[in-house]
Amino acid sequence: MAGIWDGPPGANGLWGYLGKYPRRLQEQLLSGMGAFAEDRQPIHLLGALNPAGPLIEDAAVQAGGLLAPQVNALSQSLSQGSENLGLGPLSIPEVTDEQLAPLLMLGMGGRGGMGGRNKMGFYSPSGKALTTAPGKGQSGQYLAHLKKEPGATREAKETGLLQALEEAPGTLTKEEVVSMWNPIELDETVKADDSYRAGLLAEVMDKRQATGVRLRDRVMELTGLSLPQSVMQHSVSDWEQELRSYTIFAENLPGDPQIMGLLSDLGRYDDQSENLASVAKTKYGNSQDLNLPGGSNAKEILVQLPRKPTTELPEGYRITKLDGHPRHKFTLEGPTGVGNPIAGNSFEEAHENALRAYFSWTDKSEIYTEGHWDEPNVLAHIRTNERDVGGVKALHIEEIQSDWHQQGQKKGYQNNAAVAEFEAYSKELAEKYDLNPQHNLAMYATSKNMSPDEVVKYNQLQNEVFDDEGDTGVPDAPYKKDWHELAFKRALMEGINDPSIERLTWTTGDVQADRYSLAKYINSIEAQAVGDNFNLAVTHKDGHAQNLQNVTPDELSDHVGKEMAEKIVREKGGMYSGLDLEVGGEFHKQLYDKKITKFAKKFLKKYGVEPKKWQAPSHTTSSATAKDGTLYYIGGKADGDDIWHIYKEMPDNSEGKWVDDVLMETPGNMDAAREALRKYGDLDDSPYDIWSIDITPEMRQDLQEKGVPLAMNKRKRRIGQGLLA
Repeated sequence: MAGIWDGPPGANGLWGYLGKYPRRLQEQLLSGMGAFAEDRQPIHLLGALNPAGPLIEDAAVQAGGLLAPQVNALSQSLSQGSENLGLGPLSIPEVTDEQLAPLLMLGMGGRGGMGGRNKMGFYSPSGKALTTAPGKGQSGQYLAHLKKEPGATREAKETGLLQALEEAPGTLTKEEVVSMWNPIELDETVKADDSYRAGLLAEVMDKRQATGVRLRDRVMELTGLSLPQSVMQHSVSDWEQELRSYTIFAENLPGDPQIMGLLSDLGRYDDQSENLASVAKTKYGNSQDLNLPGGSNAKEILVQLPRKPTTELPEGYRITKLDGHPRHKFTLEGPTGVGNPIAGNSFEEAHENALRAYFSWTDKSEIYTEGHWDEPNVLAHIRTNERDVGGVKALHIEEIQSDWHQQGQKKGYQNNAAVAEFEAYSKELAEKYDLNPQHNLAMYATSKNMSPDEVVKYNQLQNEVFDDEGDTGVPDAPYKKDWHELAFKRALMEGINDPSIERLTWTTGDVQADRYSLAKYINSIEAQAVGDNFNLAVTHKDGHAQNLQNVTPDELSDHVGKEMAEKIVREKGGMYSGLDLEVGGEFHKQLYDKKITKFAKKFLKKYGVEPKKWQAPSHTTSSATAKDGTLYYIGGKADGDDIWHIYKEMPDNSEGKWVDDVLMETPGNMDAAREALRKYGDLDDSPYDIWSIDITPEMRQDLQEKGVPLAMNKRKRRIGQGLLA
């Protein structure tokens, strides 16, 4: 366990660790209490009151997971060291994996622990399963254990754990299985419009101001001093300096629990203010063409894969020991043999520092930078705003999309193993024949007298990496088939964590199809076949024209959309205008009306919630039509008392029949009358529909405590299911 106290587990290192432990417990308590005061979630108190919290966190850093053997080993080492120092043994009881499992779910550790939820609300199902797995067993036993946790097997397949277990021979320890565990890690960027950001910032600053007042009052209470109003605006470091200067008046002032708690609160509010100030503006949040009318507080959530760090120094560079230097122990030696001193107490630290200081810290083969966003590795994005839906505040999803996987379906995905093999062989040939490995080495086959076998192998490996256009495809990434599920769960957690949101809604496929219809932007398309390719003449609504030459069938969809491209190829060109351009929308209908809606129904079934369509009323909507064609409409009483009622149209065109059971006791409130009208039929003149689910108290509490899984198992289809439908 060396490294936890930055040195060997001897007297000096252990003394420093033990000395810091009470302060770390205090910081944990204050942080948890502050977080509880923020959102009133009991989960923060449970974590704050756990005395082994810092110990477990340190064990996690060292072991890569919160496992009982590592925690108990560290406990014994601490207790023995304390006794050796004459402090007496520490009373830290041994813990079992079962006892640790609830703690793991509290999200301790940098990425949420093995089963804990991360800052986005996700947790690893396979990690959760491993927390209660047996300490030793055959691979089949661990595979069976994964199957008990919903989503664990699917995630294990995605990350390679399943294959590793299937190939592992003999008996495995739990530690060996954990070493195979490589969970999916996610990051995100959140963009917000100015009004939303300003509102949150004002709220944080108000809380900071109130905290500064309480801190000032407490200091004056303990010291008898009179502090100026301006001291309330101090930073945490200024306050701590202020407190140190008053120790002659009250020796215990810096250690006062109330003051320490208030300082912790100030630091948290300062961090929140800094984070809010750095939030970027939305890119599409104010676009009238890409958002339904009536929304506010737009946000864009970009769910990203973290960039993979480079682990190897460039060719010709190495880390070597450095003797006689006053400050550094290692040097970074280059191809010429000249070295530069590099910081680090170990070879590993020096290696990492060299990568950060002199070379790219990111593996470029793992970066996806195409699509709508400037940010890298956007796996999926969610555009949202807030709006009133049926008298209830709702978080509305304007769009869920994955540029990465849409392009992956079209261009294919990079085969990382094939790329690595091709690069290695290119390097081998380049060194042998004194060539640049970045060039197409097959061009030099004759001039360099390469063997036929070398040329054949090189071409085979090259063909496995590049397509006919020389494209390698997009980088490989998880969630190829279920990115929409991941994005929906992230949007759901956004609503769950905001107590003012009571409903989650999303656009229908028809809304999306209309939003991206060619007819809204283009007057005409003339496509002329030129061999297998096409020349396009496109006239836009704003008057400008485009002339595109030799567009391949695969490239057509980039200019006119998938369905129009298929039509042009099928008809071998032609002139398209008016109704011809009313194509597209099948993808959107599949995604929003079927895939997302079906998943929401499945995921939320245990809460008794399922998606329903909600019609947005227009300013003129005053009637609804039932399925049997009967018309219902809104009207007032004859005496003009300004109370709206629902009437049923009579077949003989006589005066409408008053439907008593929906008497509206809301004088003059047409919105309430329209809501009552919904139960009788579809609203007439509705400008659009949206899908809607209610966020129930049970759902909110359960998901706040547990989070949502990174993956879910697919339900197996029974034999014969659907054949007679």
